[in-house]
Amino acid sequence: MNALTKLALALPAALLICGPLATPAFADTVPNTVIASDDTPVQAPAAAPASVSRMVGIDANVVNGLTITGAGGSQVTLTARGEKTRTVKPAKNAAATFRNLTAGKAYTVRINGTIVGTGTPVAPVGPATGLTVATTATPDEVLLRWNQRPAKGQGTAINYQVVAKPIATLGRSTTLPAEVTGTTTDRAATIALDPTARYTFTVTPRNSASIGTATAATMAHTLKEMGSAPEVPTTPVPPAPKESTPAAPPAPAPAGPSTKTIYVCPDTYTENGQGLCEKTQPYTFTTKAYTYHDVVTGPAPILDQIEVTAPGCAPGYHYEDYNWIKYCRLYGPVPTIQVKDSPPAGFTDNGTQWITKDP
Repeated sequence: MNALTKLALALPAALLICGPLATPAFADTVPNTVIASDDTPVQAPAAAPASVSRMVGIDANVVNGLTITGAGGSQVTLTARGEKTRTVKPAKNAAATFRNLTAGKAYTVRINGTIVGTGTPVAPVGPATGLTVATTATPDEVLLRWNQRPAKGQGTAINYQVVAKPIATLGRSTTLPAEVTGTTTDRAATIALDPTARYTFTVTPRNSASIGTATAATMAHTLKEMGSAPEVPTTPVPPAPKESTPAAPPAPAPAGPSTKTIYVCPDTYTENGQGLCEKTQPYTFTTKAYTYHDVVTGPAPILDQIEVTAPGCAPGYHYEDYNWIKYCRLYGPVPTIQVKDSPPAGFTDNGTQWITKDP
């Protein structure tokens, strides 16, 4: 048995009889893995009292929380060492949901004071990363490998949903093949593809309470385009006369299956006409609010003046001696207007603010 577990085929049954190209996409199909289960098995007592003999479910199906079903309207209590006791009394046919629990910690569940089991909440699952795709010795199969960055308290029951979605190929006149999906608990999978189509692959991690960030890659060429050159017809040649020398020993068998690398563009990149992976993104800008300075438009107005014969004026008045006449004058504020400053270096005025495009 290879270390690689092949994914379970997740296509509808009707798609398995669609013609010569509709071969199973995941060879050696096995049943899909159930991903909506509690990380910690419920440890029900051997013989529960009649008051709690109903079917009770303890599910870690919410992030950092537990859902208790089957309480029948009775009081549900959660306890754990170092944690405050939590109590909920749901409606008769409703579930009791507890949130904001500590992921990875086991909580004892009681109904009307009787222990019915334990449950362990889980944190959001960590992201999948580093998806790579390569051919195998089988012409229409590819091997996917990826990593998954674990998060504290995410639990150990991690599944991965693998999707191979066909994308349009230039010059292709036939209908695109069906999307291929499956689940696995391994971080590798072998998928059977239509060799005439290109695919985008995504791998999404899941635990019982959450769906994590996916990792993705896109084929730059179809498997057929990356295959060997077509066979060239040849003219039959009559067999050569038998030689008396013994035939050469057969060539040794190859050490193992040969593989080719599929070059894929990273997630969010696409291949351009020159065979390069590229990504475009919108420009970003830095803006600044206008600043202003004052400009004097004339002399200060004279609000009041008193003719005097000797120096000395009331507070606020200015003494002015013109030889032939002397005044004590009260002036108003100097008239000014606000003028917008010039744009800073590298900035332009767009009518509402100064702006410059980031490098």
